[in-house]
Amino acid sequence: RAGAPVVAVAGRRALTGEQLRKARIQAAYALADIEPDEERRVRRTGPLLEQLTVAIADEWLPARP
Repeated sequence: RAGAPVVAVAGRRALTGEQLRKARIQAAYALADIEPDEERRVRRTGPLLEQLTVAIADEWLPARP
């Protein structure tokens, strides 16, 4: 949808804020932010994505009545 905010989710975030802005990405979230240990991150990808999705929804989606 035109004008909708764009957020990115990745295992690790390697782009700078300036690179994200140039790509018109408003925010980037990384699984490494919530689980720094790579081995655990790989084993727990599903639950970590669920946790991150909830945080993103809380931050970006309008509150429902």
